[in-house]
Amino acid sequence: AERLLRMAIQQEPNQPPFYALYGFIHNRNRNDYEAERYFRHTLKMQSNYQPAIRGLGMLSYGRENYRDAIETLKQALRLFPEDINSMYYLGMSYYKLNNCFEAVEYLSKFAQSRTNHQTVNGYLGICYERIGDINSAYEAYKRQVSINSANEVGRYATQRIPILKAMIDKEKEKERERKKKR
Repeated sequence: AERLLRMAIQQEPNQPPFYALYGFIHNRNRNDYEAERYFRHTLKMQSNYQPAIRGLGMLSYGRENYRDAIETLKQALRLFPEDINSMYYLGMSYYKLNNCFEAVEYLSKFAQSRTNHQTVNGYLGICYERIGDINSAYEAYKRQVSINSANEVGRYATQRIPILKAMIDKEKEKERERKKKR
């Protein structure tokens, strides 16, 4: 891919997508410095090139600079509101900052489009649980376990399911008792 990309740049050196793609290749190879350099070069050529903005947001997330990631990824979503990859990293940035209300908004959209993602449902379950939505947490944990119960978040979900099930059953029993008294 890199060889073909170099050839493409030689033939068309003014194409922002080529440089952004190089940025993503370097990002995938964990070469942050080069990835950032290519993303920034792309943005010098076209200041609102959304994939390069998303790439910078992903780099900020990887560097654990979650506040910067949030601002950058919000900018990416203003340009392309349906970009699920921006939604994922934005949601995870909010999660890492323990802002679960905001995290749910973005992670749930991502989970709807990437139904077999290996971790997102587990993180959604944690967020739902933290904001007090036990039923949604239970359902998210069940989805996580059905997709992958062996990873860290899957093992956590496996532990939480029986605890939440007991809480849900207890609430249902209380509701039945209230109805009987009426």
